[in-house]
Parts: sequence; C-alpha cells; structure tokens
Amino acid sequence: KNEIFPVPTLALALSIGYSSVVASILKDSCDIGTIIVNLCGASSTGKTTAEQLLVSPFACPAITNKYGLVHTFHSTTNALFECLNGIHGLPIVLDDITTNKNINVENLLYTISSGEEKMRCQQDGTLKESKSGFDGVVVISSEYPVYELASENQGLKARVIHTQGITWTPNAETAERIKEFVNDN
Repeated sequence: KNEIFPVPTLALALSIGYSSVVASILKDSCDIGTIIVNLCGASSTGKTTAEQLLVSPFACPAITNKYGLVHTFHSTTNALFECLNGIHGLPIVLDDITTNKNINVENLLYTISSGEEKMRCQQDGTLKESKSGFDGVVVISSEYPVYELASENQGLKARVIHTQGITWTPNAETAERIKEFVNDN
C-alpha cells in the first residue's frame, strides 16, 4: 500500500489491469474489442514490474510460457494465441515483443484487437470449430512503440494505447520490493 498507491504510474498499472474486467463486460454493447496497451520505453524503467503488478490481483504474476497471465514472446504466434484463448475479463501480458523477430506485428495486433484467431478449415474443407476467443486487455511491452515495428497502417494506431516514455517505478529498490510482494501474494 505504501509502495504502490503514492506512485501515480503504479496506480495507473493497477488501473490498466482492472480495466480488463470492464472492457470484457462492455465488449458486446459498445463494440470495443480487445484493448491493447503498449508499455514502451527504455530498459530498466519498470515495465516488467508494472506488468506483474497489473496482473497480480488476478493470478500469479510469474513470467512463464506454461500457465498464467504473463507470457514472453519466446513462442510461435499460434502458441501465443492459444495462451490468449478462453481468457475473458482478465489482463494478459505479452512481455517484450522485440525478443521475437519472427512475429508479424501487424497481423498480431489486428488479431488481438478482434478477440479471435482467423477462421481455419480442416483437410476436407469444412470449417474447424471456433475457439471461444478472448477479450479484456492485452498488455504488450517493447522498447519502441509496436506500431513502429509494423507497417504504416493507420488502423494500428487506433487499436493500441501507447504509454511511451513512462518510468513506471521510482527506483530499482522499489521495483524489487514490488516484485517480491506480488510474487508472494
């Protein structure tokens, strides 16, 4: 309480996490789709700490590609979408997009904002059963705005909220205490 709430950027991180619940509730009546928030900025500004904090009220904030809500981009695109599938109203974090040069960023952002993967057919030409999709808020971290990693398509800028240049934690000691707290929670 004394570490997080007095710091506006950390309160913002928690607000981003909680906004996933509201976005999920409003998705059908307001047609907002899945909200993408890009935490972009230089290394050592507390992006990962903010990501773990915003997920911590909902699940274990450990960064893992097995289970949970915080994943890395050390995956295939299909595996990333499988991690998103079935998540409704919870914040999902995809940490550091710049670690995977094989991701088609434009396709990734459009698919995330739509809340479902593209339709697929079986070998006989019939449609595969659709998965349940996902909705809420997906947070993607990067050192540069994600739209700079994609084409010049203006539609991407409208689908992503950028938080460029924010120093999320006041210092390294605070970041470590927050990480320790949220991982013990």
